[in-house]
Amino acid sequence: MSKQQCPGSKRPLCKAISPLLVISGVSMAVLLSGCQDDGGSQGGRFVEAPDVALGEAIEGELTSQSGINLKDGSRHDRRWVCGEAESGVLYQLDSPFAASLSVYSEDGKWQGGASSTQEAPASLLLSSAEGCSLVVVSSDDMAGFGPYSLKPTEAQASETLGDDQDVVGALGGEAASYSFSLEQARQVSLVLAGASDASLVLSGNGVEHKAARCGDDQQTLKAFLDPGDYEVRVTPGQPVKERVDVECQDDFVSVGDGYRLSMQQADLSSGERNAGPLRAGDSITGTLADASSSNTYSLKIDEPTSVNLALASSDFDTVLRVRGGQTNIEVDDSGSGTDSHLDSVLMPGDYRVVVSGYGGESGGYSLELSTSPFDGELKNEGAIEPGESVQGMAGGFQPNAYTLDIEQPSEVTIALSSSAFDTQLYLEGNGVSLSDDDGGGGTNSRLSEVLEPGSYRIEVASYSGVASGMFRLETDVTAFDGEMRNSGELQQGDTVRGMVGASGVNQYSFTLEDAAEVTLEMNSSAFDAMLGLRGEGIDTSDDDGGSGTNSRISAILEAGTYSVDARSFSGSGTYSLSLSQTPFSGELRSEGEIRTGETLYGQLDASGRLNYQLVVEEAGVISIETQSDAVDTLLELEGEGVFFQDDDGGSTQLGSLIETRLEPGVYDVTVSGYGGGGGIVQIDVRG
Repeated sequence: MSKQQCPGSKRPLCKAISPLLVISGVSMAVLLSGCQDDGGSQGGRFVEAPDVALGEAIEGELTSQSGINLKDGSRHDRRWVCGEAESGVLYQLDSPFAASLSVYSEDGKWQGGASSTQEAPASLLLSSAEGCSLVVVSSDDMAGFGPYSLKPTEAQASETLGDDQDVVGALGGEAASYSFSLEQARQVSLVLAGASDASLVLSGNGVEHKAARCGDDQQTLKAFLDPGDYEVRVTPGQPVKERVDVECQDDFVSVGDGYRLSMQQADLSSGERNAGPLRAGDSITGTLADASSSNTYSLKIDEPTSVNLALASSDFDTVLRVRGGQTNIEVDDSGSGTDSHLDSVLMPGDYRVVVSGYGGESGGYSLELSTSPFDGELKNEGAIEPGESVQGMAGGFQPNAYTLDIEQPSEVTIALSSSAFDTQLYLEGNGVSLSDDDGGGGTNSRLSEVLEPGSYRIEVASYSGVASGMFRLETDVTAFDGEMRNSGELQQGDTVRGMVGASGVNQYSFTLEDAAEVTLEMNSSAFDAMLGLRGEGIDTSDDDGGSGTNSRISAILEAGTYSVDARSFSGSGTYSLSLSQTPFSGELRSEGEIRTGETLYGQLDASGRLNYQLVVEEAGVISIETQSDAVDTLLELEGEGVFFQDDDGGSTQLGSLIETRLEPGVYDVTVSGYGGGGGIVQIDVRG
């Protein structure tokens, strides 16, 4: 507490010591005349009060007869405290009302004050000095009445510090030293009060921390410390200039050269903190104060360790970074929603764990750390054998690269999985260039391909461009005993494998003896497949009619010979091509008149339309339904002043249905493929 003269209205006698001061129209002489009821003046004192020996309890009571502050009606009581003590005596105020302490010298000079708070009662440290000190206890308002006591506490001079302990000392010519030990990592807070002309320094175990001022005679220091032995030094004659932006305690006043040193320790495994060490099992909370802030924690790894970090916030999109040595990991949305989750293996070393918000967002968050010993082998690059499964750790913008040698034509499956990042898998070599993002389910990757003998390069990367964390890479290689054909005749039920370049086209043919419903499918994990079908007046093609980027053509074809083109929209590699056919005995028409009771089939080309004219001879309810297992149909009916449209109202998943009452007339019926799809469509007209 500052010791400037007369600060504020809570100094009841301070207002009575100036001969020129008049409060509420009452002069100093009147105030002093009200103070002559305590038994006779003692030489040199500006006001009379009972004497108490230093070290004895001070007890009293505020009543309606106690001295009054005419400005706010608060009451006060006072005692002269005299005596000597080697390091001073620390008193603590106990009262049922909100109260304050003020201390004056014998000549009426104000020496300091303190106020009780909800967190701590007011404390007074009196050290040996010439003369006596007047201690005044006052209520904070006119409602404050009752007994009070100022009793010496257990705080005493000591050379050791303990958790939640106060020690008292007196500034002399030499520095005072205190020691303490920690069995486990802790957050330590030190507060030095009453020593305005001294510095407070904490050192030991390879660290040193200096306190900063938060008031004229108060310093504070907070540090995260590892287990070990530490020393705290209070050095006179070295006033601290640096100030810290924290609220000072207002519950302590010291008279003389005495000071109070307080220490508190906090467990680091839980609670709120924005810095400090992280240890296995920690589950803490923190706060990002503003858009430009980030909080940094330290993490020490003594042996290869599997590390799991979970950062979550309901206030902002979290970003989690781990830095240290060769490790540079960043994860954004790898947890639930916009939370961040890191599952990795860290080698021995010192790391920084940095919490920030995406786009400068801020708010509260939770951070949890769990670890387990890692006794496996990490393989981050090099040769990988067919059938081998390896664990690796990605840690930056550069992919992890492996080589795979194939000695004979083989069906090769490569699977990449990670719980730490969205994987991206690449395979290159021997004319092959393949990639996959989520083919392995979730955010995992998978490539399956027939490879010719040769050497191939496998790269492990992240979809976001920054791979960070543990992954598993698995290969499965089996000899391919099928036929690789890049041309030739296709038979019913055939599935052939071929290879095509980025700008090449492979041509096949097949012959139908009778009309048939034919399905061609071309699948590849290496490139975006494209199919073409020509012959007997048919010329159609498909890009993505199959699953993903695969192709599929379904058509009703007349007897004859047809050619099939297999090509790549982009990329190169191997593919599979299959042909299936079933006899067709229905009517195939893509245009013309239709009437109730008819069932017909239409060949819908990609991005094309089937156009019919519905002839209605008698008024009644008419239903038109389309069905297809190849294309999502869109059905339209227009004419005679009406217009209807349907997409998925049919009895099958891709079918459409319009059912309505129609007057006699001719109506246009149009069938198209949703999204431009094509294939065989069945049309049923009922009335």
